[in-house]
Amino acid sequence: TASNGFTEIMSISLTKAAYYEGLESYKPENCVRILNPLSADLNVMRQTLLFNMLEAVQLNANRKNGDLKLYEFGNCYNSEEYRLAIAVTGVAEPASWNARPQAASFFTLRAVAEKLLRRFGIDIYALRTETLQNDLFGEALSMSLGGKELLQIGTVSSKIRRRLDVKQDVYYLEMNFHALVKSTRKHKIAAEELS
Repeated sequence: TASNGFTEIMSISLTKAAYYEGLESYKPENCVRILNPLSADLNVMRQTLLFNMLEAVQLNANRKNGDLKLYEFGNCYNSEEYRLAIAVTGVAEPASWNARPQAASFFTLRAVAEKLLRRFGIDIYALRTETLQNDLFGEALSMSLGGKELLQIGTVSSKIRRRLDVKQDVYYLEMNFHALVKSTRKHKIAAEELS
């Protein structure tokens, strides 16, 4: 991911319970609560990396740095899954002497996802891709392999962005990294000695 111009972020696993209020995708009752939180704001363990990512986008955009390509690895505590999150927003490719600036889009992120899956030896044509409708995304897709969902990718819904005061469109991917690694175990890689 870093080789594609992305910057890694690292955030803490504690987050605000308020982010989950009214959500169906990640229900508030599934939050792991902290008995003696150090802060009223940081009172639950995260169920998704999305809100940490949006906080980073908001922090940067407020400082006039709205062209972002970010990723984060981290645990989520409703399912004990290790996940990879990737987000793009603003300008994905800056202007050069022979090209205009290219705005980030869903397709920018999908290309990154497919490149990453290929790198792990996944045949992207074997993936089952379905339209995903939930309260996190405006438009989104789910990609599965062998009946196991690998990732969700889409445009973060305006309702979720408003919760964190993010004004620009954000394209977001969250991948179940354990499921990806298990899928790659089935693929054998052959190597030959160079002549």
